[in-house]
Amino acid sequence: MELSKVTMEIFSKLEQKWLYHCEGKKTRVLSIDGGRTTGIVTDFFNIVTGTGIGALFAAMLTADNGDGRPLYSAKDAVAFVGGKSAELYMDRRVGVFCRQQMFSDRSMDRVLKKALVRKDGKALTPRDTCKPLLVLCFDLNSSEPFVFSRADSSESPSYDFELWKVCRARSANPSMLKPFALTSVDEKTSCLAVHGGTV
Repeated sequence: MELSKVTMEIFSKLEQKWLYHCEGKKTRVLSIDGGRTTGIVTDFFNIVTGTGIGALFAAMLTADNGDGRPLYSAKDAVAFVGGKSAELYMDRRVGVFCRQQMFSDRSMDRVLKKALVRKDGKALTPRDTCKPLLVLCFDLNSSEPFVFSRADSSESPSYDFELWKVCRARSANPSMLKPFALTSVDEKTSCLAVHGGTV
């Protein structure tokens, strides 16, 4: 599949925004794989991204606690996700004879909301991250990829979404969860998201 000129220009501009602060010739990207709760977590990268449960790890490792420090250490993030695995992926049966296995979106939503809020109760957004964060999903409304990034959310509230919803959008694998509808904090931008790797 060939990327359109507009898509290439968008990624080029985002890349320039993310890397303006980086020193040296090499850029280290942390991309955390999905695979439910078997994803591997690493520290010390310039840009953090993830797929599936990896997007949650990426968000947890970059979420700012209000003092410019990460809300979670890698160890705490792994412990939280491991401890909430049954709630994140709570089974529910659907279909005429309840043969198709899906996961409970309500249960996952509760865990994500709890994970990505500060102690003072502030719901976090990509703007509230210590490092550049990049999360990609596919928007069924526009039939195009949709990128959530700290760069965009810092520039405009129209591209700032609650961080738990960003993670939920990235987890919306159609074989396991329904597409997830989300709206920016200023309610000007909306997306009907599915897991970016499934389209």
